Amino acid sequence: MKFRHILTIGAIAAIGLAGCKKDDTKVYESFSGSPSFELQSYVSPGDVIKLHPKAVTREDGESYGFSWKITPFMSKADTIRTEKEPLSKSIDYVFTVPDTLCSFTVYAYAFAEGFTGTSANKTAMIVNPERGTSLKGMNLREGDSIFIDPRDGKDYYIGKIGDKEWFRENLAYEGYGKSYENSAVFAKVFGCYYNWNEATVACPDGWRLPSQEDWLAAARVCAGDAEAFEADGTFEGMSGGFMLNAMFNNERMWEFWPAVKITDKIGFSAIPMGYSLVGRSGDVEFSGVNEYASFWTSNEYDEEQGLFRYIYVADPDLLTGSASKEGFYASVRCVRDAE
Repeated sequence: MKFRHILTIGAIAAIGLAGCKKDDTKVYESFSGSPSFELQSYVSPGDVIKLHPKAVTREDGESYGFSWKITPFMSKADTIRTEKEPLSKSIDYVFTVPDTLCSFTVYAYAFAEGFTGTSANKTAMIVNPERGTSLKGMNLREGDSIFIDPRDGKDYYIGKIGDKEWFRENLAYEGYGKSYENSAVFAKVFGCYYNWNEATVACPDGWRLPSQEDWLAAARVCAGDAEAFEADGTFEGMSGGFMLNAMFNNERMWEFWPAVKITDKIGFSAIPMGYSLVGRSGDVEFSGVNEYASFWTSNEYDEEQGLFRYIYVADPDLLTGSASKEGFYASVRCVRDAE
């Protein structure tokens, strides 16, 4: 079915005057389809982005013009095909991501004389995985060291908490787990998400998934009280001592709440990367970024659920929960006995 867009130009002065009516109604043709295109949600400086829009058509089969605009990097659109040029001329577009930290929007626009233009747009964020750029606040502390995972060459800050050594960053090994929005660059900065079954085998040789007892030992160091807490209980007032006051692309990650005093006292450096769930369709849905930090423990609640530790932005307590071993994905920190 053919659709037309009606645009009325001017006013019709015909009040009570038969025969003096002027028809200023102009009819514009409509394109069929939309010039939609694929664009990853997170990209890195220097990435070469190749944009390939879906074709739109005119009912008469003739050509049409096409332009691209990327804000805030372009002040005006770049017309890469005029409607006088043949359809065989490509409307694909290539650009290199600049070395800056911001979000940008790509607009694709098809146009022709006598037609209502049709457009599509998508927004992406530039993320620099180099330390101290997109993620700020994570620094080596006195006594820290660096561990390089021999499986992929990824390096991690390592800190000593009591008689244990902990990863101060989320595990980012892509042999298991999932990355946020399928973004490789995001995984490099913030780590991957793993279900419990994956988490129990994801740490490199010599390291293990922390148990509730390991978490208890860390909480006691944070509290300065060897008798405080139970291994599977709530660690009251401890969340701030585990949280990193981090900035991502110059925006604060943990929102300020008066009840929570962020100190990262023991150098655990938790960041709020949320969690993910397997939906009914089988797709993984990500939730809770900037509100929750969730970490698997090696302990089971029962045959179908594992136990995890989590921090909520507005709660001063470090909490424990249980979730499906297969359907819930959380971050992983690795631990080992200190030498």
